[in-house]
Amino acid sequence: PLIKWAEFQHHLATLEDVLTWWTRWPDANIGIVTGSISNLSVVDIDEDNGGVESFKEINYAFPLTRVHKTPAGYHLLYLHSMALHTGAGFLKGIDVRSDGGYIVAPPSVNVERGNYTVFGDRQVVPLLDVPAWLQSSNRR
Repeated sequence: PLIKWAEFQHHLATLEDVLTWWTRWPDANIGIVTGSISNLSVVDIDEDNGGVESFKEINYAFPLTRVHKTPAGYHLLYLHSMALHTGAGFLKGIDVRSDGGYIVAPPSVNVERGNYTVFGDRQVVPLLDVPAWLQSSNRR
């Protein structure tokens, strides 16, 4: 990140902040701080680490919500949930970004790996019935 983003876990960036950043770094990618400040919790499915296979193997119907395709997989965006905690290894290749985390968002570009795009242009919905396996990870 080009900015010290941790402070924005506690207060929203102002229009002046954003204009200053875009003036200084017009080609920068876009980051979204996750958690209560943005009202977002994100399930991060990493293709390179087996996340798609894990996602296919679980017996859980995720509610249809906004989905971003990332160079490494997918971000499923849900309204903030206290049951979802930032961490890695919930299942092989499945991580969560919530309070204390952030995601890179479309139309950002990873020069080496590709673009961030909107894959499922839907309204962000709540994940009301958070499965137990998604509430605790193997490592944080």
